[in-house]
Amino acid sequence: MLDHGQVSHTDLTSRDLHNCREIYGPCEICKFANSTSPPDQSSSLLTERPPSPGHTIAIDIEHFTRPSIGGYSECFHWVCVLTGFCGVEFQRHKELPNLQLVLQHIIDFFATHGFTVKRFLTDHESVFISAEDFLLSKHCLLVPSPPGLHQKEIERSIKTRRAKDLSFQLQLSHFPPEKLVAERYQSICNCLNSVSNNKTGHLTPNMIVLGQKTLPITFHWGQAGVFYSPTST
Repeated sequence: MLDHGQVSHTDLTSRDLHNCREIYGPCEICKFANSTSPPDQSSSLLTERPPSPGHTIAIDIEHFTRPSIGGYSECFHWVCVLTGFCGVEFQRHKELPNLQLVLQHIIDFFATHGFTVKRFLTDHESVFISAEDFLLSKHCLLVPSPPGLHQKEIERSIKTRRAKDLSFQLQLSHFPPEKLVAERYQSICNCLNSVSNNKTGHLTPNMIVLGQKTLPITFHWGQAGVFYSPTST
């Protein structure tokens, strides 16, 4: 990324990072976040490479143990299979009307950037199956996994987000409030979209989908700060 001009407003190169590692050693938090666990029972529904960004979206639902700010209890995690561009949507319930709002928002998001969603890969859950007619009306195909198996592409994306979530929290000297989980998940997805992956090569998901270079992050999630506004009373 640094050597291919994918990060704006910085003069750092990959050699600077290598020098840092030689002096200070490897980042233990990064090593923890990149650790892997034994694979679970999963199924890949891909028979061919998606032709364009946003063409094939994998999506799954996670339940919050406690509602986040805004009263949200359900997290809809989705990922573009071609680029690894990921996002999260939050709803108070996971019923069909809520799912339809999420699916419509994903379709509209990619349409705004000139891409068309054609397929949604999901687990074999009743709430997803019930959305088939809605997706057909949007000219999209629902492709559920076989019963009893998880959808591989979304499981990998969620696993990556959870690992980065743990690394986020390990950097903090305090326990973040659980009600901020939605904001934390959004921040993690923004970070993942700002770095290259094995799907994008030296580009980033943001560069491919949004056409935007990565901006250096001046502070990390959960970092305490003091702010001043001369107009406040």
